[in-house]
Amino acid sequence: MNVNFLAVAASAVTFAFVFFLLRRGALKEKYAVLWLSFSGISLFFAIFPGAPLAWLSRMLGVADPVNL
Repeated sequence: MNVNFLAVAASAVTFAFVFFLLRRGALKEKYAVLWLSFSGISLFFAIFPGAPLAWLSRMLGVADPVNL
């Protein structure tokens, strides 16, 4: 099993679970926005692992993308 596949699956499950809790009314909207943002960003970096992180590290002036 590939690590990227596992990361995509975990992000998608987190996104779906938070959306389910939001629809059921068990999670407040302000917290749901944070959780959905986190899972969306992690899903993006799981699908595109190399280039966006390297670009972000260059923009922030960090030498190695691992240090982000």
